[in-house]
Amino acid sequence: VASVASVASVIQGDVSPSPRHDSTEALIAALAAVPDELYLMLDGAEYLRDTGAWAVLQALIDARLPRLHLALATRCRPALRLGQLGAEGVVVELDDESLAFTLAETRACLPPESGQAASVRLLEATRGWPAGVRMLAGGRAADESRAALDAYWTEVVAPGLSAGQARLLRWLAWLDRWTPELAADVTGVPRAAECARSLVGQGIFIGPARAHAGWHTLHPLFADWLRRSMPLAGADRLALHRRAVAAWVRVGSSGEAL
Repeated sequence: VASVASVASVIQGDVSPSPRHDSTEALIAALAAVPDELYLMLDGAEYLRDTGAWAVLQALIDARLPRLHLALATRCRPALRLGQLGAEGVVVELDDESLAFTLAETRACLPPESGQAASVRLLEATRGWPAGVRMLAGGRAADESRAALDAYWTEVVAPGLSAGQARLLRWLAWLDRWTPELAADVTGVPRAAECARSLVGQGIFIGPARAHAGWHTLHPLFADWLRRSMPLAGADRLALHRRAVAAWVRVGSSGEAL
């Protein structure tokens, strides 16, 4: 109990830093003194923007405390040096594909009377996204399910977007697949390629386009919300399609242009 209290006092800033024993060192010392297994879990780590906070996490990792286990949930790669630990086999990384529900898991979320076809449709619509499966399979009416999804996009995802990212996504939502360079060609958004790369890096419901190496695609549920919440005017959609046709021809995909 005393050791845990010591850890709490460090986190709350009750231990004054000194040149030889700053707060990070004090935290490591307090954690090392705890005799039990410790689990530090951080959800939504993509919102951790302070470099000092990442430095503290890196120091905890570098300290190699034998009873400390660190779990991070994030949509983008953390700003941590994990190469050596990965080589030693002590890092477990679970990506979108690892966490996606299988058909059997999706089927288990549906009412017993639902058939195989309903399971397949739900899996295709959500791409196995667990939260999406839960919201769409929770026994709600269709309009209630859409409202739940809309609330998620509005309250959880949208606040993390910059104005430039939101502006670009408004256009990308109409494209089946794209590259950062194509995004710049067809949207006309300033610094579109750079912005597209930042979106990919943040992992904001963007994944690799199947069978198209180097291309990206928006999650279909996210794209649907973008098209409804930030619609393009008819003239803008026509301009987008014209520029997209020209871009597809330039990259040798005349079939896509049609």
